[in-house]
Amino acid sequence: MALGWNDQQIRNAMSVYVKESNGQFLGNSQQNAQQMREFASQMGIRLSEKTVASWVRTVATGTTSLQTHLGQIRELASSAFPQFRERFEAGETLDDVASPYKQSMAQLLELSPESIDNFDATVRGALSAKDAKTGKPAMKSLWEFENDLRKDKRWLRTSNAQDAASNTVNRVLTDMGLIT
Repeated sequence: MALGWNDQQIRNAMSVYVKESNGQFLGNSQQNAQQMREFASQMGIRLSEKTVASWVRTVATGTTSLQTHLGQIRELASSAFPQFRERFEAGETLDDVASPYKQSMAQLLELSPESIDNFDATVRGALSAKDAKTGKPAMKSLWEFENDLRKDKRWLRTSNAQDAASNTVNRVLTDMGLIT
């Protein structure tokens, strides 16, 4: 104020003090960085710490807003998953789209649902499949995804696989009249 600076000049001068230590900022900058990281993860996008730091600084200077960078993340997700562009623009995240697939995978492979993230190759493969007719990106049906999971080596080690095998054996023996 003593120098007669406007808001932008003050922000520019203060942005020099936006420092990062081991990926951590202070105050609003830390909240902004955390929000960017979380949203990127929800959208299935990896951001480098250098990018996060750069974006936090531009928000601190007032050059851009947090919403601008969240929009950039949404745009990156739309380019990675063009088949979901409309859903992303409507406010959904990749987390929302992938949730039924992650739940099915957790159940069939007897995993914790929290252990499956948006970067899991099996889930991403199901969301980024190609349409057989058009060759355009499309997601697998949940039924097809679950069938593929039953062909996965990990499924063979589950109780689900053992129960299915036992039921099949019992059914064959019953059909043959060897057990009732």
